[in-house]
Amino acid sequence: MKMNYHLHCLNYKKLIVMIVRSIVLFILILWSGCQNQVDQSLQTKKLIELLISLGKNQEVLEQSDYIFILPLENGCSSCIRKGIEYVKILQDNDSFTFILSADSYKKINEYFTEIELSKKKFIQDGRSQSKSHGLIVETPVPFAIKEAKVIDIKTLTSLNIEDELSKLMKKADFDN
Repeated sequence: MKMNYHLHCLNYKKLIVMIVRSIVLFILILWSGCQNQVDQSLQTKKLIELLISLGKNQEVLEQSDYIFILPLENGCSSCIRKGIEYVKILQDNDSFTFILSADSYKKINEYFTEIELSKKKFIQDGRSQSKSHGLIVETPVPFAIKEAKVIDIKTLTSLNIEDELSKLMKKADFDN
C-alpha cells in the first residue's frame, strides 16, 4: 500500500513538472511573438527617422512594398557586389525603393556612373545614416513593407544572400 502511495506522488510530481514546463513554453512563445511585433515597430520608426533625415517623408513607405538599403562601402564586399547585381535587375520594379549608403555622396555618384543606375528610384545616404540609425551593419538589408509598416526584415549574409535575394525577386515579380 505504501509503495502505491509513493508511485502516486511521483506521478503527481511529474505532472506538475510537465504543467510548469508547458506554461513556461507558452509564455516564451507568446513573448517571442510580441517581441517580433516590437522589433518591427522599432524598425518602422527607425526607417521613418532615416527617411526624414534624408529629406524624404513617410510617403516613401506608403508607396513601396520593399525598401532595400545597400551599403556601398565598409561592409561585406561579396554581399555588396551581389546586392548591386540585384539592384541593377530590380531598379525598374515599382515595388522597390533603394537607399544607397556610403560615407560620401561622391562615392554614391561613382557607383551610379560605374554600374549605370537610374537615379530616379534611389535615395542617397551620403553620410552613412543608415548605419547610425541601426538599420544596416555590413550587408544589404531588404525590408518588406505593408501599409507603411515594416512586416519583414531579411538578414543577409555571404552564405544566404543569393538564395534570399532570389526569393525576394520572385516574390516582388509575383506582387506586381
